[in-house]
Amino acid sequence: MSKKGLLVVSFGSTYADTRKKCIEPLEREMAQNFEDYNFYRAFTSPTVRKIIKERDKMHVPSIEEALEQMCVDGITYCVIQPTHLIWGYETEYLHLVANQFSAHIPEIHIGNPLLGEEEDFKALIDILSKECESSKITLFVGHGTSHQSHQVYYKLWKKFRQFGWDNVYVGTVEGNMDTDYVLKHLKVSGYHEVVLHPLLFVAGEHAKKDIAGPSSDSWKSILEENGFQVSCVLKGLGEYESIRSIYIKHALKVQQQLL
Repeated sequence: MSKKGLLVVSFGSTYADTRKKCIEPLEREMAQNFEDYNFYRAFTSPTVRKIIKERDKMHVPSIEEALEQMCVDGITYCVIQPTHLIWGYETEYLHLVANQFSAHIPEIHIGNPLLGEEEDFKALIDILSKECESSKITLFVGHGTSHQSHQVYYKLWKKFRQFGWDNVYVGTVEGNMDTDYVLKHLKVSGYHEVVLHPLLFVAGEHAKKDIAGPSSDSWKSILEENGFQVSCVLKGLGEYESIRSIYIKHALKVQQQLL
């Protein structure tokens, strides 16, 4: 008889408040939906794990450590759900590590990231559009990546347009969709007010510093320097119950395909 395990993988955050608002609710809800599974968690960022271990005396395993513990516990059937937004380097690494444990855990199956399926774009836009106002620009800022999957951010922007949201924009902290790129579009938009939202699972370091921080190179400061009136909504994607439901759906889809 197989012994089943569920592993939720996040980048992690050094901010306890956003962990409690974003990561922990998803972990609880995932565990509730997989009640006959042994639950495990992992953070992929070595820096995050090191800081919270030294500062908070809390150990969160890496992917490798979590899977090693699963082996010790005799898990033979494993569902892994990442909290990633797109299929990038982090997701590729997750699959690589999981494959290394296939000899010890015969059944390892991994759910898609948030925007891993075509239908996910409409689902996400239906949720996020409730945050948008017709009289202002709504600008969602994600992490960005040098991976080819960066095109997902362009696609999301285009999809917003297709659904009638001409005053919604998407940018990234890293990659080609930076402040210079987005400003070219904002300056000809005809709008003067911008509401910044993090397009991130947690509203942690990037949200509080790179997007909304007081430094001159933050998105907020640069937009204000260019004449825009800017406000920020520091709400991670993991705070939306309906967005957490998309991750749960992806994990359950993997499980149901194998039953």
